[in-house]
Amino acid sequence: MVALVDGYEATLKRLRRKGDSIALEAANPAYETRIFGPDRVKVQGRLVGLMRRY
Repeated sequence: MVALVDGYEATLKRLRRKGDSIALEAANPAYETRIFGPDRVKVQGRLVGLMRRY
């Protein structure tokens, strides 16, 4: 999903709920999971396709 964090940072992550918190997980294991309160994250959209050209 596309998440807007704190009203200014857009990121593409997987969303997981952990109790009252929201965990944003990257597909790349080199990046750590970021945890936020529900008032800090707004869903802006979702990824429906990926096009690559080599």
